[in-house]
Amino acid sequence: MDYSLSSLTPDRLLEILTRELDSDSTDNVRLYWCGHGSPGYLIYGDHWQDPAWFRAVVEGMHSGGKYRKLLCLIEACFADSVAEACEGIPGALLYTAANPNETSKAENFDPDLNVYLSDRISAAFRQAVSERTDWTMADLYYQLYNHTPGSHVTVYNSDSYGNLYTSTLSELFPK
Repeated sequence: MDYSLSSLTPDRLLEILTRELDSDSTDNVRLYWCGHGSPGYLIYGDHWQDPAWFRAVVEGMHSGGKYRKLLCLIEACFADSVAEACEGIPGALLYTAANPNETSKAENFDPDLNVYLSDRISAAFRQAVSERTDWTMADLYYQLYNHTPGSHVTVYNSDSYGNLYTSTLSELFPK
């Protein structure tokens, strides 16, 4: 489905992901958050969403039976301060671009638009999943960590996700 950016408030996004998403408890889901962050917040337009809101999204997806496994990549400054709120949610694994005390690093500048199009973690993630779907989730972490200079990629909720050394990218990115 496509949604108009002007109609996507945080409450509407929560409703889409927890109620309208066409998936069930047998599906593996990927959630990519790209945007701005501040210590303790994800910034969505004019809305500053705290860790409780993000946990409500992930927890609501789980309790609503919207996934078997959820891989969440959060590309935002200070992303860890939000991701750590999701500890203990079954089946969810979160990778963040930056720890709770640092900014994430921009890459891929478009001179025509005069803006950065993404951060380094996105480029490393895109490269990793396009090259090696046989990598484990632990391999993915090491790849992201080693190819995201200037900030510290972190993985959250691994204890509630499953074995990072046997779960592979092919579960989430089938060919």
